Amino acid sequence: MTIIENSSDHRMAERIAAGLRRCIGVKKAIKCRQMVDKLKAEGFQNASDTKVRDIIRHLRRHQGMFICADTHGFYMAVTRDDRRHQINSMKSRIKEMNETLQAFLNIEENDRRQAEMDI
Repeated sequence: MTIIENSSDHRMAERIAAGLRRCIGVKKAIKCRQMVDKLKAEGFQNASDTKVRDIIRHLRRHQGMFICADTHGFYMAVTRDDRRHQINSMKSRIKEMNETLQAFLNIEENDRRQAEMDI
């Protein structure tokens, strides 16, 4: 999936990156909704929570920006502890998602076995 689909998206990504470079540390964090509101005020009418999150994911993966996220919002990591906290948070979410995935796979397998017995 291409996140940056057109020149407007490219400009929006540049604007988000520039804004986040001023959000240094958790005390300067910005919520997604605040970003969307600012972007819309600047003329980016297609700005949305989903679009902002997609662009942040793109900036993390392809622009080398260590953007942290927590209940305070998005911000740039300042310290090694910021980075470690973000990495541990992501690992925890991955673990939780894997446990849910395994539960779903078990349900699917049980349904398959039940269907075979019904034949």
